Amino acid sequence: MTVARELKRLGATMLSPIYDQFSTAVVGLITIRAFNRTNNYVKRCYWHIDNRARVVFYTEYTAKWLSIRMGLLSAMYVLVVTFAVAFSQTSAPLAGFTLSFALDFSSSVMSLLQRFTEIEVDASAVERVVEYAELPTEDDLSKSPGTTPPAAWPASGSIKVENLSVAYDESLPPALKDVSFSIPSGKRVGVVGRTGAGKSSLALALFRLLEPRTGRIRVDGLDISAVKRSDLRKRLAIVPQDPFLFSGTLRSNLDMAGQKDDYELLNALQQVQLVSADAEDGGETEVSSSSSATIPGDDPAKPAGATRTADIFKNLSLPVAQGGDNFSQGQRQLVCLARALLSRPKVVVLDEATSSVDSDTGAQVLRGAVSIFPPDSTVILIAHRLSTIAAVDIVLVLSEGRLVEMGPPAELLGTEGGMFWELVQKSSEREELMKTISRQRGLTR
Repeated sequence: MTVARELKRLGATMLSPIYDQFSTAVVGLITIRAFNRTNNYVKRCYWHIDNRARVVFYTEYTAKWLSIRMGLLSAMYVLVVTFAVAFSQTSAPLAGFTLSFALDFSSSVMSLLQRFTEIEVDASAVERVVEYAELPTEDDLSKSPGTTPPAAWPASGSIKVENLSVAYDESLPPALKDVSFSIPSGKRVGVVGRTGAGKSSLALALFRLLEPRTGRIRVDGLDISAVKRSDLRKRLAIVPQDPFLFSGTLRSNLDMAGQKDDYELLNALQQVQLVSADAEDGGETEVSSSSSATIPGDDPAKPAGATRTADIFKNLSLPVAQGGDNFSQGQRQLVCLARALLSRPKVVVLDEATSSVDSDTGAQVLRGAVSIFPPDSTVILIAHRLSTIAAVDIVLVLSEGRLVEMGPPAELLGTEGGMFWELVQKSSEREELMKTISRQRGLTR
């Protein structure tokens, strides 16, 4: 039974790589074919299936081995009973009853042992459920410790970070190391740095998805570690790099509380370039729940495959699939950006909110995102492309989890040999960046 239990556990473990390999191949099918790695993934899938088949073979082999042993024990038991009846003074009816009972008893014992083994083997599934149930999770937001902040908090949006150090796990080194800076209210701040510098970690710490090891973050003078997570995340806004939409309609994704009218929703969609400025108001196009987010254009000058997204997103009842699968990656990102614009928070974080759109649209959206918020709102741009932070007020340059430079982009660009200067010099958009930053410096003067 011990061997059968371990084989069952091993078999359940062997299933996960097969499912993972299959789902990964389906999601990245285009990339796999583009790099001509089809045979590699097929061979790897066969390897996982073979490992699973080996476990199944040994499981069946163990069951047969148990059946043979139980059969031999049953035969020996019946043989002993037969000899006992044969050499004893037993009547024929009683001898027949005894032999019949011996045969039934041995088969019953064998069936009992098999059922007991199956119960113990199937209990490994319970073991896996308990294992997942005991994984550490975030506390219930509604019951998280902390106080409820004032109704008007944050009123100005000023941020002060004091000696902040955070890590993704207790066993890992900190992703941010002793970071300190202050952001006045109403500033547009760009956070730049190489991969692994700690840009996204700073955003996660601001929303308390990562708890600080040391230090603290103050928003309008209030330590966010003393605020309930549910209240903190309601008062701040973020547009993640990997956008996610909920199943429902476009209206329910933009305004989950149902407090905005159609004009505000369409205006937000116009700000992010999902609805054209010259589109007729109130027009809606019926789209089935299984339809894509684009429809063929009716302009005879356009080819048959052309699409008009402005007409689609004017329909606020447009169905949205789970995760926004009926939208493209760029469209999902723009819808999330429109959702953040509608909330009009005092502090908003854009984690490369235009990474999945073209450069022209991204530039227009970022200009709109910077200008649409009130002047006293603080906007933090987590930049993976330097072109997105050319027009910000302050640049934070991170390197290996530490803050190495901070100041206006024109000032940092004038510091030859500095970290920001090196990033600009190595950028493929170097000329355009220097022109934009120089133009911005001339306007500030």
